[in-house]
Amino acid sequence: MVNVIKIDKAVRKYVVPLFGEYIRGRFAAKELISVGDAGRMLKQAWQLLNGKFGTGRITSLRLELNPFRKIAIDSEDSKKMIISEKFEFAATHTLWNENFPARRILRSSASAPIRPATAITIWLKCR
Repeated sequence: MVNVIKIDKAVRKYVVPLFGEYIRGRFAAKELISVGDAGRMLKQAWQLLNGKFGTGRITSLRLELNPFRKIAIDSEDSKKMIISEKFEFAATHTLWNENFPARRILRSSASAPIRPATAITIWLKCR
């Protein structure tokens, strides 16, 4: 078990300066920070924190960009990063229209073509 205060001190000592320096440099150069840049900074943060917690070891690092968007890595040498985004919406729509007979509703909803250029695959992780 690792004391949260020890984790906080290590992150403030090693990771905050890493992110601060990188962000200030990109801002001064008038360059945007990409998702890939954020993933690379997480990997660097992992290297900086590795071994700083005695017998405790890092199992994942996550950067919360805002309450709805996160980037995570699950190992130091991982070649992938996990990007998650949460969407909230009001689901008050109905698929049924009382003005149409049932046959027309089913036919119109099933016959709409899906164009490969506009199709999006979304994987949802539910709690």
